[in-house]
Amino acid sequence: LQTPIQAKWPGFQYVSFDDLESLNDAMSDQTAFILTSPNDPSGAGRVLSNDYLRAVRELADQHELLWIADDRMTVAGSSGCISATQSLSDSSPDVVLLRGGLMANESGGLAIGNEAWFESAQSSSSLVPWSVANPWLVSVVEWSLGLISNEGTISRANDHFQSVVRSIASSLGSGSVVRDVHPLGGTIGLETDLPTNEVLSELSKSGIIAEPAGPNGILLHLPMDSSSEPSWVAAFANALQLTHEAAGETT
Repeated sequence: LQTPIQAKWPGFQYVSFDDLESLNDAMSDQTAFILTSPNDPSGAGRVLSNDYLRAVRELADQHELLWIADDRMTVAGSSGCISATQSLSDSSPDVVLLRGGLMANESGGLAIGNEAWFESAQSSSSLVPWSVANPWLVSVVEWSLGLISNEGTISRANDHFQSVVRSIASSLGSGSVVRDVHPLGGTIGLETDLPTNEVLSELSKSGIIAEPAGPNGILLHLPMDSSSEPSWVAAFANALQLTHEAAGETT
């Protein structure tokens, strides 16, 4: 997390988004693991490139480190894979972090890891006993993941969200104040010509859930609406237009 959120965890060395040179410069003998997010929560939701993620995998293997993909800002399974990171690349992380409810912005957390991660976790008393102490919760998670990971379910979800993105793009029109759109399953980043706080204020009046993603960016978490052209899309475009008109009146 970067400016303007400014919620940096102690002990982490932060690097520029999708910048391999910055990542290489940050590596040292004190590096414990590499943690990535598939989209940039302070940069209008831009997504990582396949080349960058491939390089992360190679770098982690070279230094014998774990690569952890933090996918909690996205909806599990909505991007064509359970993991949003894996939908962007042909390289796989050692650990994927998902929201406990498998939906973006829900409380709790879920870590899915490979054998390398499990071997590392065995030395931590806070990780391994989880499955033993909470057999009911594990059963619910396993059932949920089994349902979501069904190829047909993931394909339908991905097709649905892509159609919603097309609907949003169509509603914005050629004179839109939106400079760029960064879709990732059920989470869409938008970079606009407008101040983020003013956009969020107008969107909230229409009941549309979004959050700041930089001074001119927002992250839009799409409602689980079965329609490919949901009614809120028009309200979203109208909110942007109203914000644009209000900004023009104050300049």
